[in-house]
Formats: sequence, C-alpha cells, structure tokens
Amino acid sequence: MANIMITECCNLHCPYCFANEFVNKERNYIQLDAFNEALAFIKTAKQFDGRVGLIGGEPTVSPNFGKLITLLQNDEQVKRVAVYTNGVLLDRFIDTLIKPKFDFLINLNAPKDIGNANYDRILENIGMLMKNGKGSHLALGINLYEKNQDTRYFVKALKEYNITHARLSITTPNNGTSDEGFRRLIELRSDLLDLTEQLLYEHIHFTIDCNRVPECVWSELEQMKIDLIHRRMLNKHDLDNLLISCCNPVIDILPDLTAIRCFGMSDISKVDIRDFDTIDKLEEYYRRTIDIPMLEIPVIPTCKNCKLFKNAKCYGGCISNKRCC
Repeated sequence: MANIMITECCNLHCPYCFANEFVNKERNYIQLDAFNEALAFIKTAKQFDGRVGLIGGEPTVSPNFGKLITLLQNDEQVKRVAVYTNGVLLDRFIDTLIKPKFDFLINLNAPKDIGNANYDRILENIGMLMKNGKGSHLALGINLYEKNQDTRYFVKALKEYNITHARLSITTPNNGTSDEGFRRLIELRSDLLDLTEQLLYEHIHFTIDCNRVPECVWSELEQMKIDLIHRRMLNKHDLDNLLISCCNPVIDILPDLTAIRCFGMSDISKVDIRDFDTIDKLEEYYRRTIDIPMLEIPVIPTCKNCKLFKNAKCYGGCISNKRCC
C-alpha cells in the first residue's frame, strides 16, 4: 500500500520523530489537484487493491483534510483508507471517519511526552471511535526510543478500550550515525521482547514495524523466550513478522509529488512521480537502485557468514543502518 503525505506539519513534538527531515520545517500542505494526481498514480499499480494511506506530519492538521477524506469516501475505486494519526483531532471529522472504509493506526505516546491534556483527548477520541463500531478498524501504535521505557499506559489503553491490535516499533535515531541505529536495536531488544510477552498474555495481536531486531542479536535466553512466543503465535505471517529483518519499498508521496522509498532513506531516494509511468515502475526503480545494492552490504562483519544475509532476508534492522557500512 502506498501513502500520501498530505501535510508536513504536526501538532505534537515527539522526542524520537522519524520524519524529522520534513515535519514542521515548513507549513506545506498538499493541494487538491496534487492529491488527485498522487491518487491516480497509486491506482496505476497492476495489483492495486483499493488501499490508500494518509500520513503526515499529522494528517488531521491539514486545512484540506475534510475535503480529502470526503473525496476518498466517494471514490468507488478506493476500498480502504488507512489514517496514520496521533488521534488528537479526530473528533473534528468523526462524521466521515466512522464510515466503513476508514481504518486507523493511532500512535499513542506517553503523557510525559505529549502532555496530559493531549493524552486525555486522544483517549476520548479512541472511545468515540469504539462507540461508533470502529474497533475492528483501529490499532494502537507505540514507538520504543529509550531504555526501560514505561509502556504500562499503552497496555492499559489497549485493555481498557478492548482494542485487539497493536503495532510496535523500535525507532531509528533521528540524528546521528547509521551504526547508532543498530546499537539501538541491541539496546532496546529486551524492552521489545518484554512488551510482546505482555501483549500475548493479554491476547492482543501485534505486528512489528520494519525496523526489526536481527536474529543474531538475541541472547540464548531471549531465543528461548522467542521460542515460547512462537508457540502462541497464530500463523506463519506472525512468525515472520517477529523474525524477518527485511522489508520492501513503501512508497510515500510528498505534497510536492516527489516520492521517497521510506522515511529512513528519504534524503537519498527522492524522485518525481511524474517521471514514472506507473507506481510499479517506481517500486522497481527503488529495488534496483537501493534495495539490491543495500542487501549486499553487511551491517557488522559477522553478517558475511549469516544464512539470512546471504539469502537477502536481513537488512540488519532498518535499511538505513547499512548506510555507514
């Protein structure tokens, strides 16, 4: 699924922001004609399944957000719209967003990071979505960015609102060298593992975002815990989601109609979508110019003897970790 960044502005200032190259640098919003062009480009995919993602910044701060979701609601070719949001302003658009085709990934930050007022408002909006039958279309996300991060609020919110899906991520450093990203995976892996155990105990399905911990990083004891987790996982896709440290290009189209492979590679992957006939050709361009060359680069020396590395099944976490190697 491709995403359209409808604004570079955000109403929060998260300490780990992975889109810091863009967010709140300028007050850029996508215009309606550019949005229609981006949407048409996404539809050129041979395997277009009707799904579109809306990202930011924070999508709901765009002055055109209401018009854009109405446009998508009325577009018969668009079957599902994923809104990636912090959830603070969702109540302003609730009449449209409760329609069946809208899904939500609400990034739930801790009160200490966003303030109690914003946190309480997010919870109120989550409650509003649940009351309007959006439970099966809603997941909460958390980003791990520091050691021993308190995640109790996150598990509590999932349980309190009976939300059964969560997205977990270890953030990539928003400043610093690429090898810092690999060190962060090592540092935060136990926090991630502890959180997955909590979620399994609460019968909450989870997915782990693309910056996954490589198999070689886990200790022997952690490997034993992972084996136990495997026995409670539902299917092979879930197992791969925990183990496979690899990803495909995710096309994010910016307000000026340039695209990036992903935020981790945004500074070296910008291209104009108007230079490509179809989104499939753009994805192939990224695979040829970024993914294939990067897959041949070891993050650490022992990668060279690793079966996953040799079979192009491991990026060593985020693909951006390879940029210093």
